[in-house]
Amino acid sequence: MKITNKKNVRNLRFLTLTLSVVLITTSFLVTLFYLKVFLVSIIIGLSLYSLTVNFHVYEYSGECVSFIKYSLFKNGYVRPYVEIPVSYIRDFKIRKFLHTYYFIILINNGTSEPRKIILPLHWFKELQIMGIIKSLENIKKNNTDHIKDEIEKLFHATS
Repeated sequence: MKITNKKNVRNLRFLTLTLSVVLITTSFLVTLFYLKVFLVSIIIGLSLYSLTVNFHVYEYSGECVSFIKYSLFKNGYVRPYVEIPVSYIRDFKIRKFLHTYYFIILINNGTSEPRKIILPLHWFKELQIMGIIKSLENIKKNNTDHIKDEIEKLFHATS
């Protein structure tokens, strides 16, 4: 399963570049120098923001969960930003702060201390986030069922 925010980021880039073109035309029509400088600085800020926004892909392939971050300037194969085996995922939370969701994953591989990974989910729609939550709830359920089975086997082996 792949969930991506590529269309949302593409629409954001189109909107910011369109707004930049509108601001460029108004800056030519304005006669005040300070207002022109202000509009040009807004244009530069919007253009830089639209070029630096990355789009993300959440991918669940059955054995591994990966988050991949694509940039506008990179083509071809891009290594995953985070790649986690499904058996290591113990718990997850999704928090919202200022129009951005943050995905918090608790990882425990059994040999080292548990770790927490925090990933921002910029420009994902609510429906896409619900899809991520459903897949991770299934992973969490399967992992807890697997741990319960192992504990039962250990308990029956010792008795």
